Amino acid sequence: MELIFYVFTILLTFAISLGVGASTFAVLNFFVALWDDNISRTERKMMEVVYTVLRVAMGLILVSALIQGAIIVSQVGLAAYLSAPSLLLWIIVGVLYINAILMTVHKIPMSIAAGLQAGSWYTLGFLNAFAAVGLLSYNFSTLLSAYLGLVLLAIVVVNVYFDAQQKHMQKKSNGSRKNTKK
Repeated sequence: MELIFYVFTILLTFAISLGVGASTFAVLNFFVALWDDNISRTERKMMEVVYTVLRVAMGLILVSALIQGAIIVSQVGLAAYLSAPSLLLWIIVGVLYINAILMTVHKIPMSIAAGLQAGSWYTLGFLNAFAAVGLLSYNFSTLLSAYLGLVLLAIVVVNVYFDAQQKHMQKKSNGSRKNTKK
């Protein structure tokens, strides 16, 4: 049982790393694709690959966390699994799944969804890194506040980019109008 626990702990770590990296590329690819206000076929294909990697990472996280949790509960009891980091992990996994579904059906604005996705993945990355070095003795409200702060920061960054992109497109549009008047 111990070997299985370690295998799924390593798989969980791998999946979180994969998700953090893919999330970074998803946001950056999205920014680059939107800069000229036209998502090309090549950009769309790259984003499809990255989104597939994100889905794989999400599936691996769900499976490994469930198996890891079942082992902990069966060996030590439910109370051991109800720690602040475990609860936050499940909240973030839930947010990632709900956000992905809402993004797929276009029911959440990208100005929120992109930051929510990035902030959630980065929080999972930090949570995993802190667990690896034994820095998870924080209470739930502290961890949740850190998560919400990181999500808020990510949403601000995304919206600052959207504003810059909007100004870029207006400037480009004004420049092309000037060229057509000559």
